[in-house]
Amino acid sequence: MTSRNNNNTSVPGTTNSTPMATNSVSTPTTNSTPTATNPTAIQKTATVNGHYQNNVVWGSVDPLNGELALYPPENSNTIEEHHSRNDPSAQLGIFGGLTITFNNGRPYQETAGGYRSVFRHQLQDGETEITKLVENNTHYNAWYLSETKTSHIGFLVDTSGSMTSIYKNVVEQGLLEFINEQKKIQHDVKFYGSTFSHELHHLFNGVDLKTETTIDNQFCSIVPSGSTAYYDAVCDMIGFINNNYTINDEVVMVVVSDGGDNSSRRHSLQSMRRMIEEKKHRGWNIVMIGTNNLNTDQLSQNYGIGRGASLSAGATRDGMQHAFRGVSAGVQRTRTGESRGVEFTETERMSSGGR
Repeated sequence: MTSRNNNNTSVPGTTNSTPMATNSVSTPTTNSTPTATNPTAIQKTATVNGHYQNNVVWGSVDPLNGELALYPPENSNTIEEHHSRNDPSAQLGIFGGLTITFNNGRPYQETAGGYRSVFRHQLQDGETEITKLVENNTHYNAWYLSETKTSHIGFLVDTSGSMTSIYKNVVEQGLLEFINEQKKIQHDVKFYGSTFSHELHHLFNGVDLKTETTIDNQFCSIVPSGSTAYYDAVCDMIGFINNNYTINDEVVMVVVSDGGDNSSRRHSLQSMRRMIEEKKHRGWNIVMIGTNNLNTDQLSQNYGIGRGASLSAGATRDGMQHAFRGVSAGVQRTRTGESRGVEFTETERMSSGGR
């Protein structure tokens, strides 16, 4: 195989030259217009040369251009040996040393300079080309493998006593409207759901959104009462998602509340704000929905979320429904690269019944 230089993308975006053996060509996607389920994905193809043991080929995605790079047969065989033994990773001494972490079926390569997506392909008889869908992460300006991407959807709703009159609308017109849209995503979608008053109820922690059938019942079983532990709830949710997060995953976390914190015990405004700002810097989408005339503009600035990612929702069914349609639209704009993060339009603010 011929060799050429490919660069790794680090967090948050530095590169390190890491050559890979490959002979790859780009082929057009069957639908050149990005779809709602996979808006930025395109097809890339690599030609297989050489003999691979048991017809198993390991490769990676060049983060600079999305081209597929196949590991030479001897290196691919070494990776496969570690994989078949259920080792957590494989160490290769090439190019200054690199690690392949298998990551529960979502492998990635790591060097001193950064990361890249990795794939395993079982060749069929007579197969001489490998085709994969890749997509560009606009936050890191890098290409990754589509099939190993996961979207993490977090929904966190205030159930203090003052939310009693509108809680049903939040669940039925907000939550269900939003998650039904997210089920259309082509790749894996994990759901995290919690409610918070002075007590925290962590209902879902990384379940499969497309197969879980108890979300509405679980949320509807909670009766609003008590005060508001906003800081604790947000920091807990960030921690749950972070435990399952891998570079290039998408995170959309929505917090619905009608007031500020008055009962957190483990986290402060400062510690929560630092955590939010750090995750937003990593490309996470953290959204605030304010209800009951909450001054969302001011609180979102104080919390590190920012006015652009905050929205005031009317207490009616229509107001809540429009608010979450706005969230879905904002998320879609980030997926297509139209924006680098969720930013609501003035039209979306008006239609939600808030400011």
